[in-house]
Amino acid sequence: MHPKDPVTGNRTELVYGVPLTILKTTPEKQDASWTFLDWFLSKDIHTRWCIQSGYLPVRQDIQETAPYQEYLAGPGKQMTAFLDSFQYGVYMQGREQMPNHSAIRNMFNDEAWDYVMLGMASPEEALDRCEKAMLEEPDLFRTIG
Repeated sequence: MHPKDPVTGNRTELVYGVPLTILKTTPEKQDASWTFLDWFLSKDIHTRWCIQSGYLPVRQDIQETAPYQEYLAGPGKQMTAFLDSFQYGVYMQGREQMPNHSAIRNMFNDEAWDYVMLGMASPEEALDRCEKAMLEEPDLFRTIG
Protein backbone atom coordinates (compact mmCIF):
# COMPACT_ATOMS: atom_id res chain seq x y z
CA MET A 1 0.00 0.00 0.00
CA HIS A 2 1.30 3.45 -0.83
CA PRO A 3 1.81 5.85 2.07
CA LYS A 4 -0.58 8.69 2.83
CA ASP A 5 -0.51 11.67 0.50
CA PRO A 6 1.36 14.50 2.29
CA VAL A 7 -0.96 17.12 0.77
CA THR A 8 -4.38 15.57 1.44
CA GLY A 9 -3.56 13.12 4.23
CA ASN A 10 -5.44 10.45 2.29
CA ARG A 11 -4.03 7.10 1.31
CA THR A 12 -3.79 6.96 -2.47
CA GLU A 13 -2.92 4.28 -4.95
CA LEU A 14 -1.58 4.82 -8.45
CA VAL A 15 -3.94 3.03 -10.79
CA TYR A 16 -2.95 2.91 -14.41
CA GLY A 17 -3.49 0.78 -17.42
CA VAL A 18 -3.58 0.74 -21.15
CA PRO A 19 -6.67 2.21 -22.78
CA LEU A 20 -8.66 0.13 -25.20
CA THR A 21 -9.14 2.40 -28.18
CA ILE A 22 -11.10 2.21 -31.40
CA LEU A 23 -9.41 4.40 -33.97
CA LYS A 24 -11.36 6.19 -36.67
CA THR A 25 -11.08 4.13 -39.83
CA THR A 26 -13.73 2.55 -42.02
CA PRO A 27 -17.19 2.03 -40.51
CA GLU A 28 -16.81 -1.73 -41.01
CA LYS A 29 -13.52 -1.87 -39.08
CA GLN A 30 -14.88 0.35 -36.34
CA ASP A 31 -17.96 -1.86 -36.00
CA ALA A 32 -15.77 -4.99 -35.92
CA SER A 33 -13.57 -3.37 -33.25
CA TRP A 34 -16.59 -2.50 -31.13
CA THR A 35 -17.97 -6.03 -31.53
CA PHE A 36 -14.64 -7.48 -30.37
CA LEU A 37 -14.35 -5.16 -27.35
CA ASP A 38 -17.95 -5.82 -26.39
CA TRP A 39 -17.27 -9.57 -26.54
CA PHE A 40 -13.88 -9.37 -24.82
CA LEU A 41 -15.16 -7.26 -21.93
CA SER A 42 -18.26 -9.39 -21.38
CA LYS A 43 -18.36 -10.85 -17.89
CA ASP A 44 -17.70 -14.49 -18.79
CA ILE A 45 -14.95 -13.90 -21.35
CA HIS A 46 -13.17 -11.23 -19.32
CA THR A 47 -13.29 -13.37 -16.18
CA ARG A 48 -11.75 -16.28 -18.04
CA TRP A 49 -9.08 -14.05 -19.61
CA CYS A 50 -8.10 -12.54 -16.23
CA ILE A 51 -7.75 -15.97 -14.65
CA GLN A 52 -5.74 -17.43 -17.52
CA SER A 53 -3.52 -14.38 -18.11
CA GLY A 54 -3.01 -13.19 -14.54
CA TYR A 55 -3.98 -9.64 -15.51
CA LEU A 56 -6.16 -7.59 -13.20
CA PRO A 57 -9.78 -7.23 -14.28
CA VAL A 58 -10.96 -4.07 -16.01
CA ARG A 59 -14.45 -4.54 -14.59
CA GLN A 60 -15.02 -4.47 -10.83
CA ASP A 61 -17.81 -7.06 -11.02
CA ILE A 62 -15.31 -9.64 -12.34
CA GLN A 63 -13.85 -9.84 -8.84
CA GLU A 64 -17.21 -11.00 -7.52
CA THR A 65 -17.71 -13.92 -9.91
CA ALA A 66 -17.41 -17.43 -8.50
CA PRO A 67 -14.61 -18.47 -10.91
CA TYR A 68 -12.52 -15.39 -10.03
CA GLN A 69 -13.11 -15.89 -6.30
CA GLU A 70 -11.86 -19.49 -6.69
CA TYR A 71 -8.81 -18.16 -8.56
CA LEU A 72 -8.11 -15.65 -5.76
CA ALA A 73 -8.39 -18.41 -3.16
CA GLY A 74 -5.87 -20.54 -5.03
CA PRO A 75 -3.26 -19.70 -7.64
CA GLY A 76 -4.21 -16.02 -7.80
CA LYS A 77 -3.99 -15.30 -4.07
CA GLN A 78 -1.20 -12.76 -4.62
CA MET A 79 -3.62 -10.65 -6.68
CA THR A 80 -5.62 -9.72 -3.58
CA ALA A 81 -2.94 -7.23 -2.51
CA PHE A 82 -3.46 -5.30 -5.73
CA LEU A 83 -7.24 -5.62 -5.73
CA ASP A 84 -7.47 -4.46 -2.12
CA SER A 85 -5.55 -1.30 -2.97
CA PHE A 86 -8.06 -0.26 -5.66
CA GLN A 87 -10.38 1.21 -3.05
CA TYR A 88 -7.74 3.92 -2.57
CA GLY A 89 -7.33 4.61 -6.28
CA VAL A 90 -7.72 8.28 -7.04
CA TYR A 91 -7.79 10.18 -10.31
CA MET A 92 -5.43 13.02 -9.53
CA GLN A 93 -6.67 15.72 -11.92
CA GLY A 94 -4.70 18.92 -11.71
CA ARG A 95 -1.90 17.36 -9.67
CA GLU A 96 1.68 17.83 -10.78
CA GLN A 97 3.01 15.12 -13.03
CA MET A 98 5.92 12.89 -12.07
CA PRO A 99 8.54 13.02 -14.82
CA ASN A 100 9.96 9.67 -13.70
CA HIS A 101 6.68 7.78 -13.79
CA SER A 102 8.05 5.19 -16.24
CA ALA A 103 11.17 4.61 -14.16
CA ILE A 104 9.06 4.20 -11.00
CA ARG A 105 6.70 1.79 -12.76
CA ASN A 106 9.61 -0.24 -14.11
CA MET A 107 11.27 -0.36 -10.71
CA PHE A 108 8.02 -1.49 -9.12
CA ASN A 109 7.65 -4.21 -11.75
CA ASP A 110 11.27 -5.34 -11.43
CA GLU A 111 11.51 -5.23 -7.64
CA ALA A 112 8.03 -6.26 -6.59
CA TRP A 113 5.56 -7.56 -9.14
CA ASP A 114 7.86 -10.09 -10.82
CA TYR A 115 8.94 -11.63 -7.51
CA VAL A 116 5.34 -12.03 -6.33
CA MET A 117 4.13 -13.50 -9.61
CA LEU A 118 7.03 -15.97 -9.69
CA GLY A 119 6.29 -17.03 -6.11
CA MET A 120 9.73 -15.89 -4.95
CA ALA A 121 8.42 -13.40 -2.38
CA SER A 122 5.26 -12.48 -0.53
CA PRO A 123 3.63 -9.17 -1.50
CA GLU A 124 4.98 -7.63 1.71
CA GLU A 125 8.56 -8.80 1.02
CA ALA A 126 8.40 -7.64 -2.58
CA LEU A 127 7.07 -4.21 -1.61
CA ASP A 128 9.86 -3.88 0.96
CA ARG A 129 12.38 -4.60 -1.84
CA CYS A 130 10.71 -1.99 -4.01
CA GLU A 131 10.64 0.61 -1.25
CA LYS A 132 14.34 0.08 -0.51
CA ALA A 133 15.28 0.41 -4.18
CA MET A 134 13.19 3.57 -4.60
CA LEU A 135 14.58 5.22 -1.48
CA GLU A 136 18.09 4.74 -2.88
CA GLU A 137 17.11 7.09 -5.75
CA PRO A 138 15.62 10.20 -4.11
CA ASP A 139 15.23 12.11 -7.40
CA LEU A 140 12.62 9.57 -8.59
CA PHE A 141 9.80 11.45 -6.90
CA ARG A 142 10.56 15.01 -7.91
CA THR A 143 7.61 16.72 -9.53
CA ILE A 144 7.23 19.28 -12.27
CA GLY A 145 6.20 22.54 -10.73
